[in-house]
Amino acid sequence: MLADVGGIVMSVLPSAVYVPTYIDMLRKRDPHGVSPGVSLLLLVSSIHRIQFWFGKRFTPVLLWQAVLMATIQLLLLRLSCIMRKGGYVDIPNGRGSQTLRVGGASLAKLIGGYAALSSLLCALLLPFPWFVEALGGLSVALEACMALPQVLDNHRRRSTEGLSPILVASWVGGDLFKGLFFLWDGSPVQFALCAAAQLAVDAVVVSQMLAYRGG
Repeated sequence: MLADVGGIVMSVLPSAVYVPTYIDMLRKRDPHGVSPGVSLLLLVSSIHRIQFWFGKRFTPVLLWQAVLMATIQLLLLRLSCIMRKGGYVDIPNGRGSQTLRVGGASLAKLIGGYAALSSLLCALLLPFPWFVEALGGLSVALEACMALPQVLDNHRRRSTEGLSPILVASWVGGDLFKGLFFLWDGSPVQFALCAAAQLAVDAVVVSQMLAYRGG
């Protein structure tokens, strides 16, 4: 019974923490609730985790977690485009204050095309164990980096305005819970390493919120 409850929480909680941010963005008409780069990384990571499951049947809890996460991040990206004049999103590219501006329609085509092409590649290469492990590593590596666009966005704006402290607290608590769950469940080692890396990046975001208070 306890394991079933833990599995449900693990499936739903990581994506559920973004629901208040989505509602807050709607209420305030503020597109800065979460960096589009965060949503994009989580979306691509979720796509690859779903593909990874077909090559290595780990617990379905993590599969459903990926499906729900992909759904909420698609909704957040769509809302970010709608909220910005011109229907675009600015994605930090790691070069100082520069960003990559992408239109909503172009972004949708890019995501759809990437999902289709990567799925076709998986259909051809999933019989090879080395590819399956590499796919799992790619998925968790992207997830581990998911807060980096937020770090870059905060640094570029010299502000964390619009970023909910509740969301950041949920990142920290959720990543800690995930790490413990992965160790307890005996999940592939990639997942535990991902949780550890995420906690390190979470610490950077928390330090920015303290440094940019009032900004």
